[in-house]
Amino acid sequence: MSLSHGDLHDLVDNVLEIDSYKSKMGSDSDIVTLSFSTKTKESAMDLSSFLEKGYLHVLDSDFTTGEQTDGTYKVFVELEREDEVIDNIMEIANGVHNLTGLQDLQYRYYKSFDATPLTAESLAERLPLDATSYESQQVNESNLNNYTNFLF
Repeated sequence: MSLSHGDLHDLVDNVLEIDSYKSKMGSDSDIVTLSFSTKTKESAMDLSSFLEKGYLHVLDSDFTTGEQTDGTYKVFVELEREDEVIDNIMEIANGVHNLTGLQDLQYRYYKSFDATPLTAESLAERLPLDATSYESQQVNESNLNNYTNFLF
């Protein structure tokens, strides 16, 4: 089955997660993970297939076969962590917009609970584009968590 404009209307959450899950294709420092939440198993299957078959830069796409605790299904996408990854994410976001009609896609990065509007500019501020930047960010995050836990 091929998907058409609007086929996943009201079936995909407008907030996606970036680098919240571990990569199954390689090291997290080399792979960016995206995850989308869908309302049904069928919409998860359709979105996963669309993303894997529709974009050359998608290394892998998969979905959960069982419901999450909130009743949704997750779709996971893996991309190479490289200079073009921001453009690749924005291209995927455009495809998701065409399938869902979502106007206000947002994202959560890593362990953040705050959703940020999905723009190339906001991604450029937060998303590490190479392994060295990723590892440096993880060390800083770990140090901040240790400091916070020590004080409180």
